[in-house]
Amino acid sequence: MAGPWPDHGGFVKSDRTPLCGRKCRVELDLAGFGGHSRAVPRPPRTSPRRLARRRLLADLAARAVAPDRPLASFLARARAAGVPTRALAELGLMLHLYAGFPSSIEFLRALRAAAPASSRARRAPVGASHGAASPHTRGVRLCARVYGPEYHRLRGFMRTLSPDLDRWMIDGGYGRVLSRPGLAAVERELCTVAALAALGWDRQLDAHRRGAVRVGASPAEVRQAERRGRVLGRGGA
Repeated sequence: MAGPWPDHGGFVKSDRTPLCGRKCRVELDLAGFGGHSRAVPRPPRTSPRRLARRRLLADLAARAVAPDRPLASFLARARAAGVPTRALAELGLMLHLYAGFPSSIEFLRALRAAAPASSRARRAPVGASHGAASPHTRGVRLCARVYGPEYHRLRGFMRTLSPDLDRWMIDGGYGRVLSRPGLAAVERELCTVAALAALGWDRQLDAHRRGAVRVGASPAEVRQAERRGRVLGRGGA
């Protein structure tokens, strides 16, 4: 989910963006990546196969938010690389948060054509793997992970825009969609970065670049997802 800020609320919109306000000057270096701040721990080593899966998912996200972008060959490539149909279906379900229900519908239509049997198999009910946690509780937990020290400020700002929108973001976006099993939080954040870059929502992208690192992406992965999103958003291949 996107995190809007009024005129960046004093944040520097650059490749070196403060993680919090005047009292905390810890920075996340998204330009040189010479190291990691104390607020954002260095992510653990990730296997090449998992890195490839993340790249494929982010690339698909950037392609899928553009109308009439053919997806069949790229879905086939992802499945050939071992990305489960369940993970692809979860990507399709989350796209409506950024590009509306048409993007989810068309992505899932293409997925059904690419995997007609498995795409209909064993659909898990919403929240099936979350135990007794409510959508609101799940949403608060995940949103706080993504936004870190910016979380309370985000919630306050969203309430000034609309208490209903704040509730929909937490309960619906984070609690019912982004907390579902099938895709890891880091995969969802990298897909979010790619989709927002493709759509040109730079203010929201600024927040999720940092959020992706907080949930485990490497800075290089964030750069790559953003770069691919911008290329595909301009109609590139």
